[in-house]
Parts: sequence; structure tokens; C-alpha cells
Amino acid sequence: MKVLIGNSWPMTLFRRQALVSPITLNALRNRIKTAEVFSFWGHENTVAVVSAMLDRDLTPRKPRPTIILNDKRYPTLYGVEFRVVYIVTPKIFDESKRLHAGESLNAFDIAYWKAVQITF
Repeated sequence: MKVLIGNSWPMTLFRRQALVSPITLNALRNRIKTAEVFSFWGHENTVAVVSAMLDRDLTPRKPRPTIILNDKRYPTLYGVEFRVVYIVTPKIFDESKRLHAGESLNAFDIAYWKAVQITF
């Protein structure tokens, strides 16, 4: 099984009907345990933390790889088509905090992590 996972999903990549559902980190950990993981993780400062939490290395093959929609409008990475994408994002302590362009979260800002499954 091939799995696509990252830390954000731009609204511009929704070009077909999709179902977005919360998924527990434990369920995600189990789903990626034996899968071939394709990562498009975009923040170097958090990839090690999330990799350890999910027991899988989520370091992308190259920094900040680009998701491309194919002619059927499914997401692809390195030419591989995906029908399911997992997004893992932090819940920060101060919900009113807004990051400036180019600014990253500090590990001390993160209260916990949450995940969603996007099914196309």
C-alpha cells in the first residue's frame, strides 16, 4: 500500500469531490506501519517530532516536494497517484497566534497533534 502524508493541504488542490474525516494518531500509525510512505512534509523543524510520534520517517525525498494533480484530478507525487491523503497538523496552545509569512512554530507552542484523512 502507498500512503501520501503531509502537514497541510491547500484548498487549490480540491478539484474533485472529497471527504475529509478526522482520524486518530493511533489509527494513522497503524495504517502507515507497513505502507510505502510518500511524504510532502513542508516544515523541517517538526518532521522529526512527527516521525517519532508515528514511528515512521516522514522526511520527504526532497525538501518541500510539490503535489501535482493528474488529468483525473487526483493528487500525485513522483508520478504516483493517490486516492487517500493524510494530513497531520499541530494544535497550538495560543489559538489566537498567527504566524507571519516564513515563520514556523516552535515546539513549545504545540499542545498536541491531530490528523485528518482526505479521501478522493
